[in-house]
Amino acid sequence: MTSRVGVSTVASANQSLPVKHAKVLWHETMAGWQARALQSYIDSHLHSTIRVMDLVRTVQLPPIRFFRLFKKRFGLTPHQYVMRSRIARAQRLLLLSEDTLEKIAAECGFGNKSHLANLFRNATGQPPGQWRRIHATSFGTRPSRPFTRKPDTSVRTVLLDRLARPLSVSESRTFANCAKADRFYRAEVPAPLTNQVAPKPARS
Repeated sequence: MTSRVGVSTVASANQSLPVKHAKVLWHETMAGWQARALQSYIDSHLHSTIRVMDLVRTVQLPPIRFFRLFKKRFGLTPHQYVMRSRIARAQRLLLLSEDTLEKIAAECGFGNKSHLANLFRNATGQPPGQWRRIHATSFGTRPSRPFTRKPDTSVRTVLLDRLARPLSVSESRTFANCAKADRFYRAEVPAPLTNQVAPKPARS
């Protein structure tokens, strides 16, 4: 009787092993909402300092378990994932804007442009400026330029601008002579004929 009970006890324990193993695997996987919360938090804080404990509080996990699940879910450590996200944002800004390296470094959370240049070169094999020139052309886009209104060069604008300035001595004499000629012309030349009907001659 004793042996049978022992065998049955061992058999029942062996049968329950897969169930316990499945529970462990389920608990060792990061939930979907946790992964999305981490990605959203990192994307919205790339311009500032991102601390590991802030990520831990976001998903409500113990620190040791957080590191293990994060590496299993994303294939990178939290620091590596944040640095890769910063470089990806820097690449988008280099392609879609003409911002300086100082401004891009600030937008991506780097201390200065030298820090950005070093990490960017390590990740892509090229400095940021060279990468921008090559990929902006091959990508088929040009960095957007700020809108600047072209100067108005119409004849009316040029004349009004010229009349707004004071006349020189020679221009004043020319203007006076033209005024005299205009008055002489108006006095000597009769007014142009209009479409008025001529009066009929009186009957005798």
